[in-house]
Amino acid sequence: MRQVVIKLPLNLQIPADFSAPVVDAWMIQALEADINTYEPLFLTGDGLDVQNHTHERCYAYLRRLLLVTTVLLQDIRAPFFERIAIESIENISKGKDSICAQIWFPVIDGFPTAALQRWLSIAHNLLGRVCQTSGDFSLLEKTVESLHQEYCKPWLAKMPGAKSLIPVLQTAFEGGVPFASCGAGRYVLGWGSHSRIFDRSSNSFDSAVGAQLSHRKDQAIRLMKHAGIPVPEGVVVSRQNPIAPSIRPPAPWVVKPVDQDRGEGVTLGLEDEASLQLAINEALKLSKAALIEEQIPGVCHRILIVEGNVIFVVKRHPKSVFGDGVRSIKRLVDDHNAELRKKIPIKRLPEFVLDDLAMNCLAECGLNEGSVPAAGQRVSLRPVQSSLWGGDPEVVTEHLHPANVEIAARTARLFGLSCAGIDFISTDISKPWYTNGAVINEVNYAPVIGRTHAYQRAGTKAYLSAVFPNQGRIPIEVFVGVQTAQTAHQKRQTLLDAGVQVFFCDDHGVQNHQSQEIRLAGALSSFERVQMLRLNQDVQHLIVHINADDSFAKYGLPFEYVTEVHVYSGDQPRGALSDLLSDSSSLSQTQILSLLKDFCSSSQRVAHDV
Repeated sequence: MRQVVIKLPLNLQIPADFSAPVVDAWMIQALEADINTYEPLFLTGDGLDVQNHTHERCYAYLRRLLLVTTVLLQDIRAPFFERIAIESIENISKGKDSICAQIWFPVIDGFPTAALQRWLSIAHNLLGRVCQTSGDFSLLEKTVESLHQEYCKPWLAKMPGAKSLIPVLQTAFEGGVPFASCGAGRYVLGWGSHSRIFDRSSNSFDSAVGAQLSHRKDQAIRLMKHAGIPVPEGVVVSRQNPIAPSIRPPAPWVVKPVDQDRGEGVTLGLEDEASLQLAINEALKLSKAALIEEQIPGVCHRILIVEGNVIFVVKRHPKSVFGDGVRSIKRLVDDHNAELRKKIPIKRLPEFVLDDLAMNCLAECGLNEGSVPAAGQRVSLRPVQSSLWGGDPEVVTEHLHPANVEIAARTARLFGLSCAGIDFISTDISKPWYTNGAVINEVNYAPVIGRTHAYQRAGTKAYLSAVFPNQGRIPIEVFVGVQTAQTAHQKRQTLLDAGVQVFFCDDHGVQNHQSQEIRLAGALSSFERVQMLRLNQDVQHLIVHINADDSFAKYGLPFEYVTEVHVYSGDQPRGALSDLLSDSSSLSQTQILSLLKDFCSSSQRVAHDV
């Protein structure tokens, strides 16, 4: 298991009306989770023989409980990705419905063990209510709403991070990129010279200046204009500095607060003085200044740029319903919302609403809520797509003209962003920007990537593959026992002679590639010293010699993988090291090697020192 884990006892009473098909159907509908993709780990080598250890019904329920718990925890931004491991499971009563299990659960910074037990209990109670429905999941509306209000929302408020956190970390875990918390919702991905600190979808290689500029829409537009990048004409207005009508861009106008995100406070299609002033007043409620821009014909396309390359392009249609020639617009909206409510609240996309803004959009098309659109007809309920309202994304990556690829990549470089969301307004992205009046409307630092759609999941994977072509790993070699010390020093010298920036850590401290002692504030043990080296960009290769320092026995191993393990075959391990690897204090060298190999990657090489 790559994540740090803790053993938890689990005693529970299986619901008397437990039905695996009913629970599975609900999990797919409400949690977007398929039990066929989830199998717990087992600590018995070949896995538990369910028939010999307990009744099959007990394992079937436990498996589903662990999946539901994992999904709920991920949805409150707790990075639990390791499949939970089962050490033992047994029936503790003469009946078939009372079981006792010992499970190993990932440990997350800032998430106490008591909270893990609580969320297991929450998931258990929720499954009990699911079983009572006999498949009529509409009976669960009050239950899932109560779950959301009482537990999910409070925990979301306490858990650091934002929407892109879990997709990035989950993709890292699945791709074998090591990660660890830095606190406050920020994580270090990779090791040593390959490490980067991530905050949402941004990372430490992004320019701080570029990030600040991108947040100020007026300043971003000014910078792009100076660099010859096509942008809409606009002026900044505030209560202290109103702009005379003679210097405004031509109508129709768009008004937006200069420093807000998610489309908040944005008004489009303004053509008269009264509506313009009203929109300015609304924008100034959210910001000290507002930007008045000419409204460019076309649709906004989000171009995701990573390391100078286009990852995907999405045509951002406004939130819409599609006609079937039978149902009215109101009925389509109601039916869509009914489908959304089948999911637990935390997994729902924004609902469809028929408010004044929607009615205005309908009226512009000669429609109302009672109209019956033709089959396949798109009916927009919003003027544009936004994170606040949601939308109807269409992947159009293959249509992007090379000239538009170049201008988007150049913009990301201008802002110094390794990951940027470029908003490109065009009537046809297959045509060069300089032929049809297309513009770059905004540059987004730390763009929301998400995991709702397939293109988002593929985009996050492509992002991390570009940033971490080698899984963000450096070689880490572990030498165990006093007899391996000479070999460890010889290996270090060989690497130094080859020009490798190898760092050496043992009981006495850390030496860098220039044979200088590295003092690390607050580090009192080898465990802490190695942990701190994770963030050191100078470390290209790490050698760790474990001998007398028992900090590894106390805290575990401070890395998720090992490239090579060196164990002297004639040297018995210290008891402390044995405690790290097993409850037994009399392990053979073969057993130690086998246990250490669990920390290695699938491509590891294990060496014996004799």
